[in-house]
Parts: sequence; C-alpha cells; structure tokens
Amino acid sequence: KKIRSCTMRTLAKYKGYVLNATRKSNGKVLIWGTDKQLLKFNFNEDKTDDPVTYDRIVDKPELEELYREDYFGMWNGMEFYILGEDENSYVISYSYHDYIEEAEIIKKCEAWGMKKTDRNFYEKDVPKSEITNLRIERKDLLHK
Repeated sequence: KKIRSCTMRTLAKYKGYVLNATRKSNGKVLIWGTDKQLLKFNFNEDKTDDPVTYDRIVDKPELEELYREDYFGMWNGMEFYILGEDENSYVISYSYHDYIEEAEIIKKCEAWGMKKTDRNFYEKDVPKSEITNLRIERKDLLHK
C-alpha cells in the first residue's frame, strides 16, 4: 500500500522557526517540529514519535505568522487542487457546486478517468511528471 501525505498543511512561525500547527479552541494553537533547539522555548519532548517531535500550545498572538498552504497544478490544460501525494504521483481533485453550470468540466473529468469519490467530488492519481505550473497558495490565518 502506498504511503500518502496530504499536501494541505497549516504552518506557524514562532521565534523564527517554521513549525507545523493545529488551531485549537479559544485562540490557542498547537505547534510542533523536530528541532531539539525548541526545548529552550519550553516545548514538550515526544519520544513516541519517530523522529522525536517537540510541541507546545501557545496563544495565537505569540505567533509571528499562521497560515495554510494549498497546492494546485495544471493537468490536461486545467488547474486542479492537489489533495495529496506519494513518491511518484499527486492526487488531483475537482469539486463542483452546480452540475448544470459545470457539466462540460464534469464530462471532461469523467472522460479523463477521474473517479467520483463523493457527491460533488472527483479525484485521480496522476504521475508527478504530468503536472505543470505547480503553485502554492498561502492563506493567512493569523489575522482572520
């Protein structure tokens, strides 16, 4: 079975370090990374993870940045959201809101072998070599 990772991720900048982040309730954010230097900022060491991770819950205002990264790429002349990846391929996806308005695009997706995985959602594994114009969209979460 292939190991897949999600391409969308939430990141935070804290005291110059770019770390993984998960938003919690009440304006709190769980931040974590693998740099042992984080211990000097009172991070907790988690030796059950491999590699060892260091985490801490902070208040949102303590962060220099908090943002989400979404990945997009062109395939068959159309831009798709990149849902995940493994070593050799991306999982591209297309979701629609209005079947009648988007019928032509939906027909293309079906003709290209995309599978309907949910009510308004199509996805397909595509070799990385077939994806062009890869771009990352950053959405600010700190000031919203």
